[in-house]
Amino acid sequence: ESCLAAGMDDYLSKPFTQQQLAAVLSRWIALPVAATIHHRDIKPAPVIDKRDAINRHALDNIRALSDDRGPAIVRKVVNAYVDDTPQHLQTLRRAISGNDAERLRSAAHSLKSSSANVGAEALAQMCKQMEHLGRTENTQGAATILSDMEQEFQAVRHSLTEILEKET
Repeated sequence: ESCLAAGMDDYLSKPFTQQQLAAVLSRWIALPVAATIHHRDIKPAPVIDKRDAINRHALDNIRALSDDRGPAIVRKVVNAYVDDTPQHLQTLRRAISGNDAERLRSAAHSLKSSSANVGAEALAQMCKQMEHLGRTENTQGAATILSDMEQEFQAVRHSLTEILEKET
């Protein structure tokens, strides 16, 4: 109730099932019929290369939210992640330069969650390290972690783009 009163349009409290998440997403994501790809039209994903920056099982979990619209949901989630992550990285950079440990923790936590959602496990782990620094009210070493995160994001973005291109 307090979330809705604060202006949020919807919410889903934990714990929730994939079906409940799918129902909430379906209310808010308008997916054009022409963009919908059926599961049977998708070729099996190739074997994951050890250098792949994405754990494709995470994307499979998103895809499984809806039999008929799963691939379109994956595309929307991935596009939002790729578009939003540079801003998170910039927020981290500002937090480091301003020695703002709480802002560092908050931004790292948010990016950790979204990275894990798309299967960017190495990036999520780096975010966890950054979040820990913020929790301990420390920003020492954060610039080095951020540099690694920025490089990893480039690999993640490349992998996600390739995955989406192969599915269309």
